[in-house]
Amino acid sequence: MEQFSLSKLNLYIRRVIAVNFQDPVWINCELLNVKQKSGHIYLELIEKDDNNQIIAQSSAVIWKTAVASIQKNNPFDLFQILVEGNQVLLNVTIDYNARYGLKLIVQDLDGTYTLGKIIQGKIKIIERLKSELLWQKNKNSTLPCAIKNISLITSSDSAGCKDFLNHLIQNHFGFTFKIKKYEAAMQGAHTVNQICNAFELIKKENKFKSDLVVIIRGGGSKHDLLEFDDYLISKAISECPYPVFTGIGHFIDESLADLSAFSALKTPTAVADEILHINQQFEMGLISTYQEICNYALAKKNNYKTSLASIETNLISTTRRILFDQQSKGNELRHNIEMCKNKLLNKYHMLFIEIQGCLDLNDPDKILSKGYSLVYRNGKLVQTIENLNAGDLVDTKLINGTFKSRITDIWPQKS
Repeated sequence: MEQFSLSKLNLYIRRVIAVNFQDPVWINCELLNVKQKSGHIYLELIEKDDNNQIIAQSSAVIWKTAVASIQKNNPFDLFQILVEGNQVLLNVTIDYNARYGLKLIVQDLDGTYTLGKIIQGKIKIIERLKSELLWQKNKNSTLPCAIKNISLITSSDSAGCKDFLNHLIQNHFGFTFKIKKYEAAMQGAHTVNQICNAFELIKKENKFKSDLVVIIRGGGSKHDLLEFDDYLISKAISECPYPVFTGIGHFIDESLADLSAFSALKTPTAVADEILHINQQFEMGLISTYQEICNYALAKKNNYKTSLASIETNLISTTRRILFDQQSKGNELRHNIEMCKNKLLNKYHMLFIEIQGCLDLNDPDKILSKGYSLVYRNGKLVQTIENLNAGDLVDTKLINGTFKSRITDIWPQKS
């Protein structure tokens, strides 16, 4: 039986590899682990089957000189490509060391391949959210006219959090806010779980009713933002019952979190400015409405004042006309009464004269002055001879005196 020492076997393997892989080759694989040390980048590469099981694994390295060369010759951000979980297309030389084994030396990489895979991944997530009727659902939520209560998802120690709070709280408009913070990592392996947990806590909160949910982080490289392309974060934003604003610190690309949110701003400070702008617009609307009410009330007051003045003028004019008419009628009535009075006075004066004449004709003194006399028997006027008897004692009144006589004889008037 032929035997080989380990060193001879490894040397044989090295020769076989050297003969068969004299030039660099392109391989596609997934990044399991990425580490930097002394300017070098150490990679752990894997390949998975359809059941997501690892079927191949190898170590690779990008030496410091190659890192600089790749960055110089490619427009993309290398560290956006070299992110754990990304699919990459690497140009490698194969090195086999008798002691340390196989290692792949990365000479170059095709960033467009990885970016294409990233875009494809985004598209798949978007299609999934659409099929679940969740895609951009948060954009249909109702944004309050004014914002008071804010649920803030962030890392409290980040500069972005401090910038946001300082800009919002120290505003020169005098607006005040109630802010409840939910701690979450903004980059790294725990980002997705902690942000999703924060959304769950916000939905379960009973005492603090949010007007708005804000996700902010400070600046960073593009590869730090890849967690915000995760399906679970987009789903959590879409299912949030309150409007969500994002300010996760990038100026070019939009993450799926940005696309899912009600509004995406570039920086934490921009989010604070937008909130202040919303409240300022509401305040200006109130002031404008108040001014419109005042102007309307003033116009109504002036209209009523003019109407009252017109009514007063008409009332005075009408009153004067009525008084004049009534005065004319009064004068006419007075004239008619005066005429009636004079007529009545004349009538009754003539009647009085007539009565006076009758009275004068029947005045006893006047009758006596004409030679007539009045006969009284026992103090009663004697009008007929039937009231007298012979022998009666009677008084006879003349114009200038009375005498007493006795009746001796009575004879009736001859017809």
